[in-house]
Amino acid sequence: MATRHVRNPPRGGTHSRVPFARYKYHSPPRLTSLFPPSLSTPLRRSYLRPCHSPSTTTRPRSSPSLSPSSNPTSTSGSGSPRGRTSPSSMRPNRGWNRTGAVPLPAEPDRAAAPSPAEERRLRRMISNRESARRSRMRKKRHLEELRSRLARHRAENRELAARLAGAAHLSALLRRDSDRLRAESASLRRRLALARRVLLFRRLHLLASSPKAPL
Repeated sequence: MATRHVRNPPRGGTHSRVPFARYKYHSPPRLTSLFPPSLSTPLRRSYLRPCHSPSTTTRPRSSPSLSPSSNPTSTSGSGSPRGRTSPSSMRPNRGWNRTGAVPLPAEPDRAAAPSPAEERRLRRMISNRESARRSRMRKKRHLEELRSRLARHRAENRELAARLAGAAHLSALLRRDSDRLRAESASLRRRLALARRVLLFRRLHLLASSPKAPL
């Protein structure tokens, strides 16, 4: 296949011929089976027409916001093939819209000049954090106080338990002594009652054995 030469537009008053890239054209697949026979013949021809024919290729229009070097159809001085774009030309141009005609306004710097609502929100957030920190510290102090009181009450409870055990032991001793004294008191009462009965019998016997006095 022979190499085609395409004449570039004049640049700097000179004309240069750049070899066009070799393309292998393949016959398009037959799509007649996709269309029903009821369609008209011109419509089928318009659908079946090859879209990559060299005669039907058109040159894309250049955008006014792009430089001539970033045009995808331009050629470099080193003789590179047409149709290749550099990575720098594919980057979006900030500050311009898609058409490249009118520059877009720059976004305001929110960090430099925050709005009053944002300031109120920040102040409210800071105050909430401070109040939460004070609440945590207050709860922590209260918890430490409760723990100290619990330790003190536990010590007092142990001391009272020891004293209660001593008092219970002493109460058991006193109860045993009291039972012993009660038993002794009961035996002494029985002996006293027996002694009184014996004394009464002796008096009656003396009265019965003594002589009668004369009238």
